[in-house]
Amino acid sequence: VAARHGFEPVSPEALGFVDQVKLFAAASVIAGPHGAGLANMVFAPPGTPVVELIGPRFAASGGKIAATYETLAATLGHRLTRVIGEVPAGEPIRHDHLPYETYRVDPAALAGALRRATGA
Repeated sequence: VAARHGFEPVSPEALGFVDQVKLFAAASVIAGPHGAGLANMVFAPPGTPVVELIGPRFAASGGKIAATYETLAATLGHRLTRVIGEVPAGEPIRHDHLPYETYRVDPAALAGALRRATGA
């Protein structure tokens, strides 16, 4: 879905710091799962659209950690859109740590969020 909207996969953890800064400073849209890689939005120009994929139980937990990127995006003047995934009934949370929940993102919901983010 992301590739059809012109996105390229990137693993920030595989890049050096300077390369991460350059990459995110040049990004016109940032999209990815909730996690440390999204923190690189601090290097993007103000107003950059950010699409965050997140599990439903984590999103609904109401904790400060789940809202980290909402707060960061708002502070930076970015436009954050959350795509909340779905969890099959009875699916356990791995490692007893809510951010590691297994979830599925509806392709149509992701496509819609990416279209809005890219203006396409």
